[in-house]
Amino acid sequence: MTTNDGNGPAPRIIDSNRMLAALIAAATLLAVAMMAHHPTAHADGMSELVAEIARKSALNGLVHGTLIALLGVLLFAFAEFSARPGFARPLTRAAWLAFAIGAAAAMVAALINGFVVDALAQRYADADTAALESLRHLLRLCWRFNQAFAAAGEIARGLAIVLWSCALLRLDRSRLLGVAGLLLGGVPVLLVLAGTLRLDLHGAMLALLAAAAWNLMLAIQLWRGRA
Repeated sequence: MTTNDGNGPAPRIIDSNRMLAALIAAATLLAVAMMAHHPTAHADGMSELVAEIARKSALNGLVHGTLIALLGVLLFAFAEFSARPGFARPLTRAAWLAFAIGAAAAMVAALINGFVVDALAQRYADADTAALESLRHLLRLCWRFNQAFAAAGEIARGLAIVLWSCALLRLDRSRLLGVAGLLLGGVPVLLVLAGTLRLDLHGAMLALLAAAAWNLMLAIQLWRGRA
């Protein structure tokens, strides 16, 4: 049986908070590491581009598959974070719903960029010029879908951070984390909506770093029992 002497949170709550902190920190750091190893294609001609995509398909699949798995870990961790005693309120449930929508959109974007494009490249590896021209249009369509889902994912994830931060401020838990979340979550959303932040590899990394900074701040506060 867990007891509490009135001087702080019960040990079971402390252990739970630290488990969440470890999960969030580990998944966030691994996601940044995976994005840092995200392969890019630089070839100009279609035949060279197809060959380069096919050559890097194993790394591409590993990066995007890992990112999808890490999103699943964060979904679980943030579901537990939102359901903690005294914190489970409509605002936090709305935040988790926004995060879940964002994670689903990001997963679709990762599936397109990490697996659909690779499958197309492998299928057209020995194609003639006419077939490669058709592939060009397919790859452009894949890019449009990828960007649409990536934008939806970043907007929803940023909104989730803003809502969680509002909940923290409303409950008077970690004002620094709450204010930081309004900026780290809100600014990328505004930039994406304004079309200023283009979610190519560099833009996606910037958006991820903003969310990662808040995640790590949250993990620290959870570990210290202050969130």
